[in-house]
Amino acid sequence: MARINNIGSSEPSKERLVIISYNLHGFNQGFTGLQYLIQTLCPDVIMLQEHWLSADNLTNLYKVSDKYFVFGSSAMDDRLAAGPLIGRPFGGTAMLINKKNMLKPLLHSILPSVIALYLLPIGC
Repeated sequence: MARINNIGSSEPSKERLVIISYNLHGFNQGFTGLQYLIQTLCPDVIMLQEHWLSADNLTNLYKVSDKYFVFGSSAMDDRLAAGPLIGRPFGGTAMLINKKNMLKPLLHSILPSVIALYLLPIGC
Protein backbone atom coordinates (compact mmCIF):
# COMPACT_ATOMS: atom_id res chain seq x y z
CA MET A 1 0.00 0.00 0.00
CA ALA A 2 1.32 3.42 -0.93
CA ARG A 3 2.08 5.83 1.87
CA ILE A 4 1.20 9.48 1.42
CA ASN A 5 3.03 10.93 4.42
CA ASN A 6 5.40 12.97 2.28
CA ILE A 7 2.93 15.01 0.22
CA GLY A 8 4.26 18.51 0.03
CA SER A 9 7.90 17.44 -0.09
CA SER A 10 10.03 19.02 -2.77
CA GLU A 11 11.08 15.69 -4.26
CA PRO A 12 9.07 12.87 -5.81
CA SER A 13 9.02 9.73 -3.74
CA LYS A 14 9.23 6.10 -4.74
CA GLU A 15 6.58 5.41 -2.07
CA ARG A 16 3.79 7.27 -3.80
CA LEU A 17 2.54 8.18 -7.22
CA VAL A 18 0.75 11.52 -7.42
CA ILE A 19 -1.32 12.04 -10.56
CA ILE A 20 -3.28 15.24 -11.01
CA SER A 21 -5.92 16.03 -13.60
CA TYR A 22 -6.42 19.78 -13.94
CA ASN A 23 -8.75 21.82 -16.14
CA LEU A 24 -6.95 25.10 -16.80
CA HIS A 25 -9.95 26.94 -18.33
CA GLY A 26 -7.30 28.57 -20.52
CA PHE A 27 -3.52 28.58 -20.07
CA ASN A 28 -3.36 32.14 -18.73
CA GLN A 29 -6.24 31.51 -16.35
CA GLY A 30 -4.83 28.30 -14.85
CA PHE A 31 -1.08 28.99 -14.97
CA THR A 32 -0.75 30.28 -11.39
CA GLY A 33 -2.85 27.46 -9.94
CA LEU A 34 -0.81 24.91 -11.84
CA GLN A 35 2.46 26.30 -10.48
CA TYR A 36 0.98 26.20 -6.97
CA LEU A 37 0.05 22.52 -7.40
CA ILE A 38 3.59 21.74 -8.53
CA GLN A 39 5.17 23.56 -5.60
CA THR A 40 2.76 22.06 -3.08
CA LEU A 41 2.41 18.45 -4.22
CA CYS A 42 5.36 17.85 -6.57
CA PRO A 43 3.16 15.54 -8.65
CA ASP A 44 4.62 12.76 -10.75
CA VAL A 45 2.13 13.22 -13.60
CA ILE A 46 -0.10 16.17 -14.43
CA MET A 47 -2.82 15.76 -17.04
CA LEU A 48 -4.11 19.09 -18.33
CA GLN A 49 -7.31 19.88 -20.15
CA GLU A 50 -8.60 23.03 -21.82
CA HIS A 51 -5.32 24.92 -22.16
CA TRP A 52 -6.77 26.70 -25.24
CA LEU A 53 -3.36 27.03 -26.89
CA SER A 54 -2.87 26.87 -30.64
CA ALA A 55 -0.18 24.56 -32.01
CA ASP A 56 2.09 27.59 -32.44
CA ASN A 57 1.73 28.42 -28.75
CA LEU A 58 2.14 24.95 -27.24
CA THR A 59 5.68 25.93 -26.24
CA ASN A 60 4.07 28.04 -23.48
CA LEU A 61 3.58 24.76 -21.61
CA TYR A 62 7.35 24.65 -21.04
CA LYS A 63 7.01 27.83 -18.96
CA VAL A 64 5.21 25.89 -16.24
CA SER A 65 8.33 24.16 -14.90
CA ASP A 66 11.66 22.94 -16.19
CA LYS A 67 11.29 19.84 -13.99
CA TYR A 68 8.74 18.20 -16.32
CA PHE A 69 8.67 16.55 -19.72
CA VAL A 70 5.82 18.21 -21.64
CA PHE A 71 3.58 16.62 -24.27
CA GLY A 72 0.57 18.44 -25.64
CA SER A 73 -1.87 18.82 -28.47
CA SER A 74 -4.08 21.64 -29.65
CA ALA A 75 -7.75 21.40 -30.49
CA MET A 76 -7.55 24.68 -32.37
CA ASP A 77 -5.71 23.61 -35.55
CA ASP A 78 -8.74 22.95 -37.76
CA ARG A 79 -10.54 26.03 -36.49
CA LEU A 80 -7.59 28.35 -37.08
CA ALA A 81 -6.96 26.86 -40.54
CA ALA A 82 -10.52 27.85 -41.52
CA GLY A 83 -9.78 31.56 -41.02
CA PRO A 84 -9.75 34.13 -38.23
CA LEU A 85 -10.97 32.88 -34.88
CA ILE A 86 -14.37 34.24 -33.95
CA GLY A 87 -15.30 33.65 -30.31
CA ARG A 88 -13.12 32.24 -27.60
CA PRO A 89 -10.49 29.52 -27.97
CA PHE A 90 -11.27 26.00 -26.77
CA GLY A 91 -9.89 22.54 -26.04
CA GLY A 92 -6.38 21.21 -25.85
CA THR A 93 -4.78 18.56 -23.69
CA ALA A 94 -1.30 18.06 -22.31
CA MET A 95 0.63 15.79 -20.02
CA LEU A 96 3.54 16.80 -17.81
CA ILE A 97 5.79 14.04 -16.47
CA ASN A 98 8.20 14.76 -13.62
CA LYS A 99 11.77 14.27 -14.87
CA LYS A 100 12.96 13.05 -11.46
CA ASN A 101 10.97 9.85 -11.81
CA MET A 102 13.85 8.47 -13.87
CA LEU A 103 11.45 7.45 -16.58
CA LYS A 104 12.00 7.83 -20.28
CA PRO A 105 8.83 8.94 -22.03
CA LEU A 106 8.06 7.34 -25.38
CA LEU A 107 5.22 8.72 -27.45
CA HIS A 108 3.47 6.52 -29.95
CA SER A 109 0.84 7.95 -32.27
CA ILE A 110 -1.93 5.44 -32.85
CA LEU A 111 -4.31 7.71 -34.78
CA PRO A 112 -4.12 11.44 -35.49
CA SER A 113 -6.26 12.14 -32.43
CA VAL A 114 -5.02 9.34 -30.15
CA ILE A 115 -1.59 9.27 -28.57
CA ALA A 116 -0.31 6.54 -26.29
CA LEU A 117 2.37 7.41 -23.78
CA TYR A 118 4.63 4.70 -22.41
CA LEU A 119 6.93 5.29 -19.46
CA LEU A 120 10.04 3.16 -19.53
CA PRO A 121 12.82 3.00 -16.93
CA ILE A 122 15.87 4.92 -18.10
CA GLY A 123 18.30 2.57 -19.80
CA CYS A 124 15.68 0.68 -21.80
